[in-house]
Amino acid sequence: MNVLQDVLKQLALEKKGNVIKMGHREVVEEIYKLLKEKNCLVVLDDIWRVDDWKSLRPAFPITEGNSKILLTTRKENLSKVGVLYPLGFLSKEEGWELLRKKAFSKIDPPREGIVSSSDQGKEETMMDVAKRYLNELASRYLVQKLKFLRVLYLSCVRFNKLPQGFGCLIHLRFLRIKDCGMKELPSSICDLPFLQTLDLRDDITEEGDIALPNALWKLKRLRHLYLNRKYHAIGGG
Repeated sequence: MNVLQDVLKQLALEKKGNVIKMGHREVVEEIYKLLKEKNCLVVLDDIWRVDDWKSLRPAFPITEGNSKILLTTRKENLSKVGVLYPLGFLSKEEGWELLRKKAFSKIDPPREGIVSSSDQGKEETMMDVAKRYLNELASRYLVQKLKFLRVLYLSCVRFNKLPQGFGCLIHLRFLRIKDCGMKELPSSICDLPFLQTLDLRDDITEEGDIALPNALWKLKRLRHLYLNRKYHAIGGG
């Protein structure tokens, strides 16, 4: 019912406020009438079951009028409801280009290729390698999409270091990183002009040393730095 109500709201904007008060039969009849009178393309995305389509079908004049109905589905048995247009898979090049545009529109993408045994670190399984690559992708995507973030608390998300693009989070005021296994704080952290609190304390005592950039002094607004691990400085100041 909600789907049909949404369709009717789009077809008859002037009746939008009254649709919620209409019964199922009235909604079906109104959609049918409007689609016969108008030239519309109605897209019903991701229909999974034939029964779902059967419940919606009475609202759509399949053989009358000039309106067209487009269903998208992953189920082949739904092809019985109309003309089937199967879509092929993207090529490797097309898939990579789509990923680049969606996930890395403003940052450099990771190198292209299939993860192989040559990517394995010492005592790493291929599953470990895949997880490491996935974590890198997720963290870089996070940086790109959350650029207006002011507070960030990361806990028990395992990674060795933050992505260099972390410096893009220029509105960040508070950063807490706890028990993430981080070994190095990137120099881009020094590009956060409004960072006031940097908390790197861990509850796990076996994390070892952490490398901090020499240029931390550039954080002019930094008021609180918390650290309970041994550290050493890296990079120029």
